[in-house]
This record gives sequence, structure tokens and C-alpha cells, in this order.
Amino acid sequence: MNGYAIPEGAKFAQIRFLRKDGKAYDRPPGRPVVIAALRYDPEHGGGPRTINGLKPVYALVDTGADNNYATPKLIAEAGCPQIGTARLRNGGGWTESTQHLAHIFLPETGNQYETDVFSSSLVDDGDHGESLIIGVLVIKTGRLVMDFQDNIYRIYVA
Repeated sequence: MNGYAIPEGAKFAQIRFLRKDGKAYDRPPGRPVVIAALRYDPEHGGGPRTINGLKPVYALVDTGADNNYATPKLIAEAGCPQIGTARLRNGGGWTESTQHLAHIFLPETGNQYETDVFSSSLVDDGDHGESLIIGVLVIKTGRLVMDFQDNIYRIYVA
């Protein structure tokens, strides 16, 4: 792992690959996902975190998304306050959205990121859909390794 300049003992969340059968696999093909929870944590920065009453979801790790996105349902369940509005461009053109203050929690590492999340009607098919997209706002705080030759798929945390 020295070729990636990862500090010794760095924590990471394993990237898995979600396929159309609704199951996550250790290797491609599939959509790269990590287990995450969206929450609003006014005590952010006060120490280690655990999930209390929140259901972890598969979050799509999307290097092509500048921002983070979640379904309105997930944002409401997490209690994330609205801090603004925005016009977002997606594959279908421009859409109106709401901007929320949120915390993305990665249970595998115990790390949590205070970040903006935009409301978007993503594909949400119950337990297996991506109701949360982790974009570059969070990815750039750590290091993403997608090594297809050596089958190493991880997001290291800062």
C-alpha cells in the first residue's frame, strides 16, 4: 500500500459493488458503494460516534459528483436542517433542490463528516437503492483507492 501514500494504520471503509440483484460484492462489476448513515448531529466533533436508531444504507461513491445528494425521505428521517436552495444540473437538465446541513457517518471507520447534502429524487428501491450519494466534498477529505489490478477498493479517512 506504500504506492498510495497511505499512513500506516489508517482507517478505511471497504468499497463494495452493488449489483442489480440487490447484493453487494467485494469485486466489480457493479456500482461502488460504502455503508453509511445520514444524520444531523449538533454535537459533531464531540468524540467517537455510533449509530443510534439510524438505518445504514448503501451510499454510492461517485467521483463525478461535486456534491453529496440524498432523497428527500432520507433527509427528513435524518432531521437535517435546510440551509438554502439551489438549482442543480443533472442528466435531465436543471432542477430545483434544497440544501441541507448533514453529517455522513461511516460505521466501518467511526468517522463522520459535516457537509452539505442536496435533496434529489435518486433511485431508491427500498433496502438496496442508492438513497445517498457521496461526492467529492467527502471523498477529497481522505483518499480513494480503486485498484482493479490488485483488487483493492477502499476509501481512507483523514
